[in-house]
Amino acid sequence: MAKRVQIIFTFSKLIALALIIIGGIVKLFQGYTEHLATGFEGTETNPGTIAVGLYSGMWAYDGWNTANFMTEEIINPKRNLPLAICIGMPLVIIAYVMTNISYFTVMSVQEMIDSPAVAITWANRVIPNAAWLIPIFVALSTFGTGNGSLFSGGRLMFSCARNGHMPEVLAMVHYNKYTPVPAVALTVVLAVVFLLPADIGTLIDFVSFLMWIFYGMAILTVIIFRYKKDYKDLERTFKVPLVIPVIAFIAAVFLVFVPIVTDPQIEFLYAAVLIVVGYIVYIPLIHFKFRFKFMLSVTTFFQLYFNCLKPTKEE
Repeated sequence: MAKRVQIIFTFSKLIALALIIIGGIVKLFQGYTEHLATGFEGTETNPGTIAVGLYSGMWAYDGWNTANFMTEEIINPKRNLPLAICIGMPLVIIAYVMTNISYFTVMSVQEMIDSPAVAITWANRVIPNAAWLIPIFVALSTFGTGNGSLFSGGRLMFSCARNGHMPEVLAMVHYNKYTPVPAVALTVVLAVVFLLPADIGTLIDFVSFLMWIFYGMAILTVIIFRYKKDYKDLERTFKVPLVIPVIAFIAAVFLVFVPIVTDPQIEFLYAAVLIVVGYIVYIPLIHFKFRFKFMLSVTTFFQLYFNCLKPTKEE
């Protein structure tokens, strides 16, 4: 069901992007190039500002890694996972760049900054009689993104719990639907908590800084395991040229350390505190496998509440 919903709403998103891109192409042929010609005036050169700006820019592309979360659900992942990444990411990049070019055909940089909804402002100027379609497409796109995040996020928590890194109940699935209901429920709770500050800019900076720390460490393991004696000869589902993780790791280092040095923000401190708290919790509960006695009652309660159980290997 999640797969079918995702396909339908992704298709609606692509229709909206195609509409905007075609409208931009028409405007370009009509000679609307003024804003494109001056779009890079006043560009920032401070590395810290660029890095923080990339947090918001790359937030639009976030989700590129979620296919990896669902490798167990992918048919023939050795072929289909690299294929999905190699086809999907270039298509997304082309669509997003073309969409922004379309915006610049009728809007200046300042107008885009001041606009509460850039796509709607664009529609009011380019297709005023059909501008009402854009909010509908935006709503459909948002729903599709939420569906994908729930599916991938729940699957990630389920896998972590199955490996003993999170409470046992999160490794359980519904007895009839076979879905990781507790993990999905926790994903929803965390989403609500992150929404409480009601400041999307602060949230993006905080989450992006945190994510790129762990992206960098995960990428570094690819490089280390390629040469580590016990791992280098293991059969891999798929293998990438070493230059790719090297470039990605350099980018992660830039995105994490440059803002700290040149443009420090309170969000970075919050992220550091969260990581420290995580390690404090990890050492006794995961490394030394300490268990609170009340956790059995908590697990039993949520197991009964969500009608779930631990799947066997056969399931």
